[in-house]
Amino acid sequence: MYFFMDESGYGGDYVFVILWVRDLTIVKTVIKKWRNWIKQRIKGFNQNEYHDTNASDAERKRILSIIAEYAPGDVKFWVVIKPGYKGNHKQHYVTTMVQLLKHCKIKESDVVIAVDKVEKSQAIMDKYIRKVKKEMEMPELNLFSADSEKEKGIQVADAVAGAVAREYLPRSNSPSCCDLIIHLIGDDVKRL
Repeated sequence: MYFFMDESGYGGDYVFVILWVRDLTIVKTVIKKWRNWIKQRIKGFNQNEYHDTNASDAERKRILSIIAEYAPGDVKFWVVIKPGYKGNHKQHYVTTMVQLLKHCKIKESDVVIAVDKVEKSQAIMDKYIRKVKKEMEMPELNLFSADSEKEKGIQVADAVAGAVAREYLPRSNSPSCCDLIIHLIGDDVKRL
C-alpha cells in the first residue's frame, strides 16, 4: 500500500489530504493519461508535473475524471482542514500531519508514505518527519519527503487537495469538481 500527502491553502486556511493507492501503477497511469490528454490540446506541451494551482479548470476536471475511474478498493483519500494555518509550517505542520495520519488510521507496519516538501531544506523536512514519528509513537513508520516532480503520487494528491480546497474553503469561481471523486473519500472531512 502506498500513501501520498499534499496540502492546499486559501485565505490562511489549509486542506491536508492523504491519498492511498493499492499500487504505484495507478498514480503513474493517472499522470500519463493527463499528460497525453493535455499534449493533444496544447502543441509543444512539455510539463513533467501536475500543479493544481497552475492548472486550468479543464485540466482539473480531466485529472479528477481520470482519478474517478478507480474504485474505492484501488484509491481512497482522507481530509483534514486546518483553519488559520496560514502557511506557518513551523507552528502547525507536525500537529496537522499527526491528525491526518490518525484520521486515516495509519499503521506502522503496512505503509509507505511520501510527503510533499513544504520546506526547501531537507534537514527541516527530516526534523518534521522525526517529530511526526515521535508524536505518533511509530519510530519505524516509513515516512519520507519527496520532490513532487519525481513522485507522481504527490501530484495526484495535489489534484485531490485542490478539489477539496475549492469545495470547502472560500475561493475563486473555479468549480471544485469534488463531486467527481467524492466516492473515494475514506471518512468524513475532519476540521481541526
